[in-house]
Amino acid sequence: SGLGECLNDNPRSPSDKYKLPNMLPGAMFDADFQCDLEERGSARCDRGE
Repeated sequence: SGLGECLNDNPRSPSDKYKLPNMLPGAMFDADFQCDLEERGSARCDRGE
């Protein structure tokens, strides 16, 4: 089925297919989007910090 194909790759030099973007956390998906992924309809709350 090809689902375990990534297990055959050398982790020190992954193919372009499996490389992650060179971006900081939150640069691609903001906090509200990430919260919504975890719990549908939720958003980041400001805890006054």
